[in-house]
Amino acid sequence: MTRVVMRKIATLAALLGVFAAAPVAAQMFSDGYEFLKAVDDRDGDAVTAMLDEPGTTIINTRDLTSGETGLHIVTKRRDELWIRFLTQRGANPNVRDKKGVTPIQIAVTMGFIEGVERLIKAVPLPGIDPEQLKIMMEGNQKGLLGMFNVFAGGAVSRMAIFALGIMPYISSAIIVQLLTGVSDYFKNLKAQGETGRAKITQITRYGTVLLATVQGYGLSVGLESSADLVINPGAFFKITTVTTIVAGTIFLMWLGEQITQRGIGNGISLIIFAGIVAEIPRALVTTFELGRTGAVSTFMILAIFVLLIVTILFVVFMERALRKILINYPKRQMGNKMYGGESSHLPLKINQAGVIPAIFASALLL
Repeated sequence: MTRVVMRKIATLAALLGVFAAAPVAAQMFSDGYEFLKAVDDRDGDAVTAMLDEPGTTIINTRDLTSGETGLHIVTKRRDELWIRFLTQRGANPNVRDKKGVTPIQIAVTMGFIEGVERLIKAVPLPGIDPEQLKIMMEGNQKGLLGMFNVFAGGAVSRMAIFALGIMPYISSAIIVQLLTGVSDYFKNLKAQGETGRAKITQITRYGTVLLATVQGYGLSVGLESSADLVINPGAFFKITTVTTIVAGTIFLMWLGEQITQRGIGNGISLIIFAGIVAEIPRALVTTFELGRTGAVSTFMILAIFVLLIVTILFVVFMERALRKILINYPKRQMGNKMYGGESSHLPLKINQAGVIPAIFASALLL
């Protein structure tokens, strides 16, 4: 009797094991498993082929065992290139694994700052229809909106929480800098040394919040004026948009200050540079694809690259250009000896303002 019961229990346990292993075994032969395996193996051709299939929703597929998506995999290996590729193809950085962890949380825990910025740029504003946004951006790539998208590192094309980028902070810093030349209050702060600079920095932050709020409200009104772009227009959409936009700008401002304080470089400049450079691979791929299909001739592509190199050289030349003003010192006689009569040069930079006027003008226009 005991043996019969034990046999039945063993049979039941075996059946339960088979049923429990069935989903995992099924996934091993599914498209989702092949996609995650290709991402793990860095097989870009296979991943691209799967994502290019009409009507595919495989980009956010999850592993049945761990619940991880492709973004979890590439974030753990600190692969910014793959993060950018997957987010551009629609990967959702808010998907949690079975432990409740998102790719953004993984990047924060690892101290992967570039990954955090790239993942947050993929978080869209609430209430936006992604299909209508894609149609609108495709028709405005060459206009003012396209230029702003370059400065924002592609965040505008996804209408992400970083849509305004770091521009409000730059505008606020320039305004405060101009006020130090015309306002006695700011002149006194500048003369107070470290204490005054800390106060000026605080005022710049307050100005950033104010400008981001005004621009965020303008952005929400502009989005609502576009047909079918906002799913539920109204006061709630305006409030959530302004709050989200301001939070994204403040985060970028904090991130830039952290980069500067740690001696890596000028944080704000690095964020702008990273945003622009992030769009270069996509532009190159688009250009080469146009050449491959015959839409643009090979000669035209070569001419574009030559013009690009010449433009960069000209910009560097003008940025480093100096005008040397000759200074002659009069001779002096001391006793029976003559002193002086030497000459030197006072170097004056040709482009004193740098790129600040262009950036400031872009921020005002946008």
